Amino acid sequence: LTWSLVHQASSTKGQVMRFAMPLPSMAPMTFAGLRPLDISPKGDRVVYVGRAESITQLYLREFGRMSVERIQGTVGGQNPFFSPDGEQIGFTVEGRLMTIPVSGGTPNDLGSRSAIGATWGPGDTIIFSPEILAGLSQVSALGGPSTVLTTPDPEQGEFGHWLPEMLPDGKHVLFTIWTTGSLEETRIAVLDIDTREYRTIVEGGTHARYAPSGHLIYMKSGTLMAIPFDLDRLAITGAPVATVEGVAMNVGNGSAHFSFSEGGSLIYLQSGENSTTIEWVDREGRAETLVELGRACESLHLAPSGRRLAVDIVTAGNRDIWTYDLSRETLTRLTTSTTSETGTIWTPDEKRITFSLDTPPFDIYWMPADGSGPPEPLLQGKRDKHVGDWSPDGRVLAFRKETAENQTDLWTLELDGDRTPEPFLATPFSEVQPAFSSDGRWLAYASNVSGRYEVYATPFPGPGERRQISTDGGTQPLWSPDGRELFYRNGDAVLAVSIELDPELIVGRPEVLFERAVGYSIHTNVRGYDVSADGQRFLMLRKEGMVTGSAQINVVLNWFEELERLAPTGAQ
Repeated sequence: LTWSLVHQASSTKGQVMRFAMPLPSMAPMTFAGLRPLDISPKGDRVVYVGRAESITQLYLREFGRMSVERIQGTVGGQNPFFSPDGEQIGFTVEGRLMTIPVSGGTPNDLGSRSAIGATWGPGDTIIFSPEILAGLSQVSALGGPSTVLTTPDPEQGEFGHWLPEMLPDGKHVLFTIWTTGSLEETRIAVLDIDTREYRTIVEGGTHARYAPSGHLIYMKSGTLMAIPFDLDRLAITGAPVATVEGVAMNVGNGSAHFSFSEGGSLIYLQSGENSTTIEWVDREGRAETLVELGRACESLHLAPSGRRLAVDIVTAGNRDIWTYDLSRETLTRLTTSTTSETGTIWTPDEKRITFSLDTPPFDIYWMPADGSGPPEPLLQGKRDKHVGDWSPDGRVLAFRKETAENQTDLWTLELDGDRTPEPFLATPFSEVQPAFSSDGRWLAYASNVSGRYEVYATPFPGPGERRQISTDGGTQPLWSPDGRELFYRNGDAVLAVSIELDPELIVGRPEVLFERAVGYSIHTNVRGYDVSADGQRFLMLRKEGMVTGSAQINVVLNWFEELERLAPTGAQ
């Protein structure tokens, strides 16, 4: 049906056609990363990030075929983007830039990191954002050293230059300027690669792309906007109009889940697919719904008493902190600022909730859990920071902090004294997701020191021997309240390891408790599950449309014809 619609539309100029492209249950799409899908310049192929059998990788759907094919060599891949000829795909694995032929094979590691977006231009040049608090860089698609193109100007409120998109001439790049304000205060700019000069062309928008119809397409408040754009003068020539509403996006970085071909075929994901349900899941994998949020949520933390839950919820394009009273079944909103927040954790006395800003500079705040006072800064600074865990006595906060080499180390902040943060575990690799044992003598965490993320435990406050807990990959460590087990995630699986803490740490063999598709990114900033006081049930997030295998891609054919009617360019 899909193939016949494509041919029918291509032979019927001006007829805009809309339909849904279903994805097979064996490989549903996951919202991992910045951009989970892309369409080739010719419009004949779609690449997307899928998850099957607990493995995330890239999948290819050709319009001429009914089947979806795994792209060999892309395990762990995210953020796919096509080369100009559509024969190769760029993507990231744990933030590292890779390229690979569409047919698959051995990926080419470009030796660079991409934090917030990348684009492939003519002449095998890739423009990318190497880290969150940085400008744009460029590297050859064949690999080699990278070159810095832009540097954010703090005096102008610029924190990062993100989401680059090459213009057809290969000499200019659209990108998003992330500012000190909210998502609505981002700016769209255009860069001259030769002179390294850039200027703002749109206020209040993100993730812009140029359409051959003569329009600039960008995201604003969950809607794809179109505005006439003169490619020769690099100038706006008309007023913006709304084109497609309810397009899914990542509110933390402004990336929008859409793409279009040179011929006018638009693909996008509907924002409604981000609706999240919180479930109780027992050790055999049996699930019971706790609350249907109806909105996107990424992190949760059960209060020590087990009576309340802290979550982050997206409302009107902004992520805020809420609490849920399990006995009264009521949700209460705590934060209402224009800055997104995430990574909620309770203090051990349940008097405060600690969280991270979900926008630069990613500072750490806390506030009264009853909402009686506003959020107050607990830890500020230039580098990316994310909350981890409080020690059982509530005196020490463990958190992760970005390094100058684009890795992350574990740091601690003691409330007593002058509150000067101190490094706890600093290596050339990334250490993330710290979690204190129930007696406060051990700190579990995940690290990619072996080449993939594994779970480890080390004495606190140290020094002492590092012990590996997981055996085949793992993230998101979580201690049982009695300290006799350590849980962690590996893809869709939840595993348990028996632990003895006294007189020394004795580690058992990991056992899979159950597997449950999560439908969201298991990334290294937050923990998307928690355990009950008796250790017998888990609170877990489930995103609607991502678990049943009913995910779909929305398609609009001849979309450029519609753009011309909505926002005429005056071109003949």
